[in-house]
Formats: sequence, C-alpha cells, structure tokens
Amino acid sequence: MRGAAGDGPGRRAGARLLFGAVVLAVAAAVLPGASGTAAAAQPPVPALHWAACGNGFECATAAVPLDYDHPGGPAISLALIRLPATDQAHRIGSLLTNPGGPGLSGVASIRSTPPSAYPPGMRARFDIIGFDPRGVARSTPIQCFPSNRARSRFFGDVAAGGLEDPQAEQPEH
Repeated sequence: MRGAAGDGPGRRAGARLLFGAVVLAVAAAVLPGASGTAAAAQPPVPALHWAACGNGFECATAAVPLDYDHPGGPAISLALIRLPATDQAHRIGSLLTNPGGPGLSGVASIRSTPPSAYPPGMRARFDIIGFDPRGVARSTPIQCFPSNRARSRFFGDVAAGGLEDPQAEQPEH
C-alpha cells in the first residue's frame, strides 16, 4: 500500500543502508585478503612456451614448486604436450587429460591416441593437452632420499621385494 504509515523515504533509506552493510560484511568474510591477514605466498603461474615437437603436436615444460608449502623453494619441471584445435578461429579452450596411473605418461598417451579418436567437434574447438606428472617419463624424476645411504637406513631390514621375503620358509600352521 502506497502511503501507509512507516513506508516513507526514511524507511527505504534505512533498508538500503542495512542492505549495504550486509553486502560489505559478506564481502569482507569471503573475499581473499579481506580478512586483514596477509595471504600466503602463491607460486606464479608457469609461462608455457609451446614449440613444435613433430606430427602436429606442440610441447612445453612447466616449472612448478617442488613443495607448494614453500613456493619460493626448489622447482621441478613437468612435461606437456598439446594437439592444437583444428579450428583456431572458433577455439573454446583446452581439454586437459590424465591417463591415470600411477606412473602413466600423459604425453605418451596423447601422442599414441590417433586424432581421429576424438569427436570432430571436440578436435575443432579444443586443444587436447596431456602432461607427465611428477616423477613420470619426461618430468623431473622423484628423489625421495638425498642419497642411497639415507634410503638404505630408512628401509633398514625390509626385504627388497616388500615386507616379507617370498623365498623364506613359511611356518606350518
């Protein structure tokens, strides 16, 4: 009802003020850095320099932190491969693939998959990208121990094949 008691410009201004305060409170709670605490150092997004690597593929290497808890520390390299979209004028983006694993090479998977295996619409509008995870194929190998001696000390008496020696005699039950 227009003109009802309590529905004047003062009430509308109060409602707008309340709405604005709620918006500011929500923004302060959810926006990064709005809490007043310093944000943790974030690693930079790696710059990729794609280069032809045969049969229509392009390859690149991404430098990423070895330990994301210490983004300014040592870095490792991840190998990537790209099969560019066939219709670059209408390209939508990239389709990142991962063949699973552990230990499978995404670069080898993309190279060994015939381009005809992808639907034509996908090939036209998306770059198909694969990568070798940490420690796999063309990416930086994993080094869990600083030396062979440190590795030997860690594993101590564990048999090379696992926790049990398959050649050892088993007690009769």
